[in-house]
Amino acid sequence: VYCNGTIAKIVGTFIGRKNSLPVIWHVRNIQQTYILKSLFGYLSKFRCVKKIICVSNATAVPYEDVKEKVHVVYNGIDSKEFDHKKTESLLRTEYSISKKTVVIGSTGRIVKRKGYKDFIDVANRIIKEYDGKADIKFVIVGDTPYFFPVNHLNELKEQVKKLDIEKHFVFTGYKKDIKPYLKDFDVFVIPSNYPDPYPRSVIEAMSFSLPVIGFKIGGIAEAIEHEVTGFLCEPDGFDQMKDNIKFLIDNPAKRKKMGTESRNRVIKISSAPDRTKDIQEIIMDTGN
Repeated sequence: VYCNGTIAKIVGTFIGRKNSLPVIWHVRNIQQTYILKSLFGYLSKFRCVKKIICVSNATAVPYEDVKEKVHVVYNGIDSKEFDHKKTESLLRTEYSISKKTVVIGSTGRIVKRKGYKDFIDVANRIIKEYDGKADIKFVIVGDTPYFFPVNHLNELKEQVKKLDIEKHFVFTGYKKDIKPYLKDFDVFVIPSNYPDPYPRSVIEAMSFSLPVIGFKIGGIAEAIEHEVTGFLCEPDGFDQMKDNIKFLIDNPAKRKKMGTESRNRVIKISSAPDRTKDIQEIIMDTGN
């Protein structure tokens, strides 16, 4: 029984136990509540749970008591699909952004825990410090899911309006295919200030040869190689984030070098064919 998801792990474990079948968990999140942490800690000790595949070392931490069952396999990406050389450019065309403009962007679901409000605060400080001396644009690609009670994207737009930095910001809303927008970024920022398991947005950006700036927390700290593929800031280190963004704005050669290293790293640690093979081997081994 292969379980991919929170509810699936619970249901699948009891199905496996009742039918004397081996159970495999694929853990893609880090539980934030005491109840769920305790529940999965308890279930992980069931004899029927044979393997626990974790998408990062950070997601494996709660299973220290059963570490003999744990296998860390990073999320995979098809680097051939996420390749800036084979992708058309839409962002700069659609929003009349000059090729000389340095684009600092982020992509993902627009929800509070993703840290976009803090990202805008950092952007505001950068804009004020440059005071028109740098040609920069901040871009957020994504939307708030319809089932959320509050539209956080609208809150962010209002924040930008109140700060009077609208001319420096672009909100694209939801895009089915983010690649033509990601291609036009110069710097990628993931402002999540909580233990994100191993965000796909980061490895997508790295595959597009972008330097990435994020916090040293969760799986983000495992994807980004500090000062090689981008920068890792200490949790709540918004001054660090600001300074690192400014450094990359001012150093195009460093952006390019880090971007090249980013793509090399993602091919090395997150190649979809390689990681798929890893998972297949774990599944086949469990059945023996």
